[in-house]
Amino acid sequence: DELPTTAELLLRYDALRPRSRQAGIGMSELGGCRRATGYRLAGYPAGEPKGSLQAIMGTATHDAVTVVLKDMRKRGDIPPGSVIDELVVFGGVKGHPDLYVDPIVRDVKTLGYGAQLDKYRADGPPTRHRWQAHTYGAALRLAGHRVTTVQLDYIVRDSGDTWLFEEPFSVDLVRDAFDWLRNVRETELDF
Repeated sequence: DELPTTAELLLRYDALRPRSRQAGIGMSELGGCRRATGYRLAGYPAGEPKGSLQAIMGTATHDAVTVVLKDMRKRGDIPPGSVIDELVVFGGVKGHPDLYVDPIVRDVKTLGYGAQLDKYRADGPPTRHRWQAHTYGAALRLAGHRVTTVQLDYIVRDSGDTWLFEEPFSVDLVRDAFDWLRNVRETELDF
């Protein structure tokens, strides 16, 4: 028997993660593929998780950031009431904001190549990224936290280039995300 390659081991690791087996939609899926979201909402099984190595590298970045942030909180560099990769729920949709420190919620985003970041800098982040972060903000507000600012912290895997996007928290963006979700729920599935 041959030992699995590093790539095969990473794909196995990803398949074991709870997020890979989540039945319901998550906040990161708001504004994503309508068809996949519709089938998931209708209860169709997603099948075996099919992770990509690029996505796994993004997950590894999130995991590393979480470890360092929790260590910073333990040392007192981040306030004890901060939220670091903890479950939040809004409108029945679950999510895990990467960081909340009163009054800012931040989501970490990894990108594959610099041209993506150049486009985001020129045109603004994709709506789905904004919806996800603002829905985290809504969930945190519902839980009694003060949220005034939403940040998207981008890092490019191939170059290490970074960009921190920031905007005021918007109830309208959350409303838009849930209008999209309602529309997906009301759309008939095609077989």
